Amino acid sequence: MKKSTLTLLFFLLTTASLWSQNYDTSTTDLNLSKNKVAIDGYDLITYFTQEEPSEGSKEWQSNFNGARYYFINEANKLKFDANPNKFLPEFGGWCAYAVGAHSKKVEIDPESFTVEEGKLYLFYNGVFNDTREKWLNNHEALKSKAYSNWKKIIQ
Repeated sequence: MKKSTLTLLFFLLTTASLWSQNYDTSTTDLNLSKNKVAIDGYDLITYFTQEEPSEGSKEWQSNFNGARYYFINEANKLKFDANPNKFLPEFGGWCAYAVGAHSKKVEIDPESFTVEEGKLYLFYNGVFNDTREKWLNNHEALKSKAYSNWKKIIQ
């Protein structure tokens, strides 16, 4: 790569990080595996570009803020690298419903999600409890409460 291309890439990555709307979270606030893999290895880009998310591969991975993200191809990795905060899930990747309704960090099912106004929200989905449906039934009130609760959780 040419030096001018690398300089531009560095500038774009730095600028994207500075202008992010996401809350700063430490690694302890993120929903990560023991190996620091986020979202059970699912490709963040696919939440925004496909009807169903896809599992990523170790072959195409990026590290951002202490977490490891996997992608299905190099194009998705590069898209993430150019603006990571655009694709990160809200509330550190924890269940959005649980943060909003109970101010708790709860594991998620990476295939239970919604994208609202360009933001990714993930949910717990168990045998008797589909929190995505609960969220959708009252998402405006829950969303407001979740952002308020998240500020307290990460302090």
